[in-house]
Amino acid sequence: MKNAVILKMRYLGDVLLLVPVIRKLRLAFPGIQIAVVANVGTEYPLTLMEGVRVVVFDNRSMMGKLRGSIEMFRLSKERTWDLWIDWTVSDRSRFLTRFANATRKVISGWKTDRSSITGNALYFPVDFNHGPDPVMVQYEHSLAQSGIVLPEHSDPVLSALPASRKDVQSWKSKNGIGEGEKLLVMHPGGRQWYKRWPPDRFSRVGNWWTEVHNGIVAVSGSKDDQTLVESVVSGFKKETRFLVVQESIPFLHALMESSALFLGNDSGPFHLADASGLYGVVLFGSTTPAVWGPISKGRIIPLYDPPPCSPCTHEGCGQGIDNCLRRIDVDSVIRTLSRQLDLRSGEKTQGVPS
Repeated sequence: MKNAVILKMRYLGDVLLLVPVIRKLRLAFPGIQIAVVANVGTEYPLTLMEGVRVVVFDNRSMMGKLRGSIEMFRLSKERTWDLWIDWTVSDRSRFLTRFANATRKVISGWKTDRSSITGNALYFPVDFNHGPDPVMVQYEHSLAQSGIVLPEHSDPVLSALPASRKDVQSWKSKNGIGEGEKLLVMHPGGRQWYKRWPPDRFSRVGNWWTEVHNGIVAVSGSKDDQTLVESVVSGFKKETRFLVVQESIPFLHALMESSALFLGNDSGPFHLADASGLYGVVLFGSTTPAVWGPISKGRIIPLYDPPPCSPCTHEGCGQGIDNCLRRIDVDSVIRTLSRQLDLRSGEKTQGVPS
């Protein structure tokens, strides 16, 4: 196989979970040319991969979607592709896939979807809520159904850009962060309110980090997370050392590379922390780590105490203050972070790259 197209117009975490699969495809088919269509703002991980052509789909406006659809149609007719993979799970991508010039097509959709697929397309049902397989394994199963068996190697680690590392060093110098000072990167955000651990609990962990380890807390979030970040910061004690990070994804990636630990909800930054080689804890509630958990083994530990309604369909939450993430207590998080810090420190001492 000489070339392939992958459609994955979803979120940052989805694209990061695609990285090991792309690497496996390149191992199985040396020299393969891969084009990936991704939503604007999620393409960063792909730009770090050699030999991957990135086609950005702008889903932020109707005009952007129209231009993106035209670009995708042109891509579909550019040549006769050896393999066309639609892992977006959307009507738009499936519609364009039907007209793609490709020897083989793999299309994924929900198990409840009974849409007929014609021609040379193989339809593979997925369940990104209940699994039971991880997302990456579901991707690979869909390829196996079409006769493409990938190697077992699945390295999720991506190296940050040298320019971003320099930016982080400048940022640390500007903010008086000395060499060897321990940073806890904390990401309290999530797409829905019920995917977020309560802000006051993040605050308590931050207080512990400075009090016990004399560490610095880096609270990350976009401008849309401003109120949430302020809520976390308002719970810090006077002695707690912290900085707010509202920088680009490349900057956050480089910052994670040089930090001690991560704490956050199931979200794109958690998958970025996993890809950076960082140790830490990720909090799950309405989603299950069996499907969306870390790819790395043992670096980031998921904490998950599911009620009967989890995982849910994410159409809303009627549990209010009794929602699933509130079942995870602060002491459990601190204990797990402490173990991860010891594990990371031990591997650093032994000279094992993390």
